[in-house]
Amino acid sequence: TAGADDGRNNAMVMFWTITLKFLRLTICFILPALSSAKAILHKDKDAYRQSIAFWLIMFLWPLLDPLLTLALHPLVKLALLLWLSLPRYQGASVVYAVAIRPLFLKYESRVEHKLNFTMSLAKRIMIKFFIGTGWSMFLQMKLAVLQLTLDAQELQQQETQPRVMEKVESTEEPPQLISS
Repeated sequence: TAGADDGRNNAMVMFWTITLKFLRLTICFILPALSSAKAILHKDKDAYRQSIAFWLIMFLWPLLDPLLTLALHPLVKLALLLWLSLPRYQGASVVYAVAIRPLFLKYESRVEHKLNFTMSLAKRIMIKFFIGTGWSMFLQMKLAVLQLTLDAQELQQQETQPRVMEKVESTEEPPQLISS
């Protein structure tokens, strides 16, 4: 009976896992996508804000998810996602107004400065890479491709030449001696 109980428990765990994943997919992606499409179709500014706030939160969700997993039961997390996603409750707009917007306004200039610095640094690194080893690597790759192409053409010619030679040899008559 212990083995049967384990089997039933495993089946129940699997059922609830699949059910929660389906509900999460529906709540996190299908319903918000429909709401976003309606906001665009009806040109509803409040729905625009809700949709953009929701997608911003979903972008940040992987950062928050480990903390929420430790602190909240999966059904509570699902209820939170439902509150965030449903336009009726405007949960994403509330979270944006209360948490994200103040942080963004407070750190916007710092983030913008760091982002510009990082982009500038990345450009310099890429330029140095292509001027140095990167460009020579690119040229070496280009030469290797050209060499492979030439080798392939030469191989193809070699394959066709013996056939032509065989035909010529088989139709050729033996040389005759001319007597004087």
